[in-house]
Amino acid sequence: MWHCPADQSRQPLTNNSALTDRNLSYFISVDATEVMTNAIQGGDRNLEVAGQPVKPGLFMLTTNAPVGWTGELHSTRAGRRCGNILFSDRYLQTFLATLPAAVQRQGLATNRLAVP
Repeated sequence: MWHCPADQSRQPLTNNSALTDRNLSYFISVDATEVMTNAIQGGDRNLEVAGQPVKPGLFMLTTNAPVGWTGELHSTRAGRRCGNILFSDRYLQTFLATLPAAVQRQGLATNRLAVP
């Protein structure tokens, strides 16, 4: 559950006691709550802002950030970059170019993401 099969640079866990950032394929929000149904709770770690990959650590996602995906994990058959976002209401969706719209409608001016 911590490792995406498409993530070739991370290693799957054999047990949860060995969990490190080398095993995680997903970021998680430290600000979203269950009652904020449109808030981004987690997603694939291959985020980019203004064409640059988001570095590991605490990242502040703002509503006006030019956010997208690197090509590291997922792409469509047509070669377009994409990624998955989990919302606080437990809804999971794959996003292409519509990712900035999801960030803007989440109801948080800033959302701190812990990125592995």
